[in-house]
Amino acid sequence: KFLDLLMDANVDKATLCELKGNIYLEEGNEEEGIRWLQQALMIDPSLLSAHSFLGQTYYNRGEYDKAAQYWNREISIAPDHLVTYFMLTDAYIQAGRIDEAMNVLRTLSQRDPSSILTKAEMVELCQKAGDFEQAGKIEEEILNSRPVYINDVEVWAKTQFRYGRFDTVQEQVLEFLKKEPEKPELKMLLVVTFMKLKNCEEARRLMKSFEKGQLWYFYGKKELFNEFLTEEERRQCGIL
Repeated sequence: KFLDLLMDANVDKATLCELKGNIYLEEGNEEEGIRWLQQALMIDPSLLSAHSFLGQTYYNRGEYDKAAQYWNREISIAPDHLVTYFMLTDAYIQAGRIDEAMNVLRTLSQRDPSSILTKAEMVELCQKAGDFEQAGKIEEEILNSRPVYINDVEVWAKTQFRYGRFDTVQEQVLEFLKKEPEKPELKMLLVVTFMKLKNCEEARRLMKSFEKGQLWYFYGKKELFNEFLTEEERRQCGIL
């Protein structure tokens, strides 16, 4: 009722329609939520958040083409919304539109050449498409790069690990830890490098240094440890 009163007042109608749509979505009434968000866009097609919410709603419903439609509109209005590029890529992948997903990643890589995460996604897509030559070229770019963003460190490190470059990763991670000393996801990578560089005691010390509240990280990194450490190495450093 309060929103209905505002609708009658001299208040921005597009924003109110969007708010009403979001309330319906939170209540689980998707059809009404979608209707009000679409009405908001009819009033103001540049309303970024409405495009974003509609994209997410359609994605959650498994309607990936419609999700891509709204996320495409969002980045056409705000090309600096870099996270939306990844969401759009995923929608295209789910819809089986691999070529279009790759085009989105190429655009993102041009906008942000430092993003290793983008390049890693491109490698995976090339491999899915059977273009192993191109995948190898992009992977080589990752191998010859250094992460700028902390969120890129793990995917960069995994690529280095596959080529046995444990010392390179250790050096880079230690540099990042000087700026972010309490980042457990970085320390997880050091557990791998310490073990591979025959520094078992340091790996064990690092494992023991974690507080109980951070132990959930170990479960999240199980795949990392299983891929790059042998069962014996995991036992030696205290993971098992």
